[in-house]
Amino acid sequence: MYLPLFQSALTHLRALGMDAAIIPGTPVTAADLDAVDQVTDYPMPEPLRRFYLELGSGFRFEPDQRDFSGLWGWDPMWLDDHRISNTDFHFQVEDDVSNHPRVTKDERFEAIVADRKRWVSFYFGGDGCRLCLDPAGAVRYYQVIWWPGLPDTWDFRLADSFDDFMERWSRYHFISPEGREWTSFCYDRCGSFDWAPEHFPVPAARS
Repeated sequence: MYLPLFQSALTHLRALGMDAAIIPGTPVTAADLDAVDQVTDYPMPEPLRRFYLELGSGFRFEPDQRDFSGLWGWDPMWLDDHRISNTDFHFQVEDDVSNHPRVTKDERFEAIVADRKRWVSFYFGGDGCRLCLDPAGAVRYYQVIWWPGLPDTWDFRLADSFDDFMERWSRYHFISPEGREWTSFCYDRCGSFDWAPEHFPVPAARS
């Protein structure tokens, strides 16, 4: 289901002379996912289960493996990261709130906190920020640092679902926007991401 999207991106980028690569993940079984579900806050959403079963743990996509290409692709999604980040995630949310007491903890804010405690992380940055699925299945951005102090950025939304995120990003051959990884690109943004072409670098053909 998902692999053909990456294979299409691979074919396109290689035709442009880039050293694109699909790096398979370690095979994962349904039993492995069930075991992870036993320790995480919530069962893994079905789209993520399909991803791990099809592509494995640690799967990644490199748009161009050559040095200094400046292109970010699909970062590895490790099953261990999923387990760690989704175990007691509500404590992370509470800790972020308590560290920023200047926030007005009104009814809206409390509702946002309660909703975020139910998010499931799936895509991680080196700074601890991550992409998540909210209870409705939409792809959202969790900004670890200062998020309670930035009310305009609390609702940043990337896609209606994980599958929607995959399909939309595949149109840009899984090259991350503006030459940055997702978690740094999303920092301090608000509203809904419009997926406009100008956000994404256009790979140039190489001889």
